[in-house]
Amino acid sequence: MSKILNMQSPNIVDVIEPTARCKERFTSWGTARTDDNIAEAGIDELHPGYILGRTRPRFHLLLYTLKGQGQVYTPNQVRLVEKGDLLVVPARVTFGYIPHENPWKLMWVHLPDNRFWAKVKGSEIKVNPTILTDYMERAVEGYFSEAHRDGETAQEAAKLYSDLISVYVERELSHERLLDEEPIYEQLDRLWDTVRKDLGYPWTVEALAKEMGMSAPHLYRVVKSKINMSPMQKVTQLRMDYAQEWLMLYDQPIRNLAEQVGYVNEFAFATAFKRFSGDSPGKFRKRR
Repeated sequence: MSKILNMQSPNIVDVIEPTARCKERFTSWGTARTDDNIAEAGIDELHPGYILGRTRPRFHLLLYTLKGQGQVYTPNQVRLVEKGDLLVVPARVTFGYIPHENPWKLMWVHLPDNRFWAKVKGSEIKVNPTILTDYMERAVEGYFSEAHRDGETAQEAAKLYSDLISVYVERELSHERLLDEEPIYEQLDRLWDTVRKDLGYPWTVEALAKEMGMSAPHLYRVVKSKINMSPMQKVTQLRMDYAQEWLMLYDQPIRNLAEQVGYVNEFAFATAFKRFSGDSPGKFRKRR
């Protein structure tokens, strides 16, 4: 997960200084005349000693870490990025990056600073969570393969890969995450299992969304469409299911239960329990 490092940013100038061990693959300008949505893409393996700096670049940058970690810096801060992070650098924003201690394998995409990608415009870099790394890597590798071939069919195939990359980028920028290749119900089941194991945690929609690797609004839409309740309504249901079972089995003070299921005191729990079940905890316990 990206974090800001407590260190001073170096002076940033336009520079690329590779080392002998670095490996860089990219589409050169004009290699594949596909469309105006993707300007250039590359997959690099960078070793300590590599330096890249850009002052007011003409293109937007999207950068995915495939292996290792990198330090990304602006005039104001230094960030550590790793797999699972998507770095977005708008055009005209000064930045630089270097590997962090060990080799850093990364994938990058340049987007033209045009009206199609107007949503990327901004004055600072952003680091967002992503689970699209593997999808993007396959698409970029396919783009490489076809863009460097001769023939009309190769150009057609390169265009298809370019379009696919554009779709993935749009999903990233609109916070619509592709879920894993497994069914969404299985992912939600794992999420609810995580909640069951720690019902006392102060769960929020944002915390749940982080577990799923998507934005809070997108998680809300997914859960609502699949189980017809909000994420927090589901958390409440899980807490109350546990509470009902506990009340049937144990004679301990109800305040002990309140703490276990995430309520600050017995009164708050009792209010939520009655709203959920129609009975107070004490009355429910008498059903035994």
